[in-house]
Amino acid sequence: MGREIKTKKHLLKRLEAFLKEQRTEDDYGGDGYANPQEGDESELYDIIDGIIRLKFKPSWEGVLSFQTKLIDVTKYKPMHFFPIYMSIRGEADGPEEYLKSLKDSLGFAITNVNIAAKELDTIHRLIELEERRLDKAEQK
Repeated sequence: MGREIKTKKHLLKRLEAFLKEQRTEDDYGGDGYANPQEGDESELYDIIDGIIRLKFKPSWEGVLSFQTKLIDVTKYKPMHFFPIYMSIRGEADGPEEYLKSLKDSLGFAITNVNIAAKELDTIHRLIELEERRLDKAEQK
């Protein structure tokens, strides 16, 4: 997102600067969260990404062993989903275990779809309620 961290020394310097000031709920409006300031999210992402890149070399395709997704819950709803296990036939202890891992992966995928469908329904209902409210206000 920002400046890539290439050395342990640089990582520790950025981490120290990031942790210098603790955010608290009282400092930022008392809405239940210690609200991040401009740049906090990208700096935290860079630090986490730096740790991953310093510890794990990317694959030949440039893909890292870990992925990071930061969600600022002061702006966005928390992300609710389950990672789906990669079922790999060669790693299973036979066809029955492979089939079981595929079924487990399918179960997580179905759960993720159900969670997303419920969120879609909630947002759709809120839109309908707001449209009715606005229509009533215009009729007055």
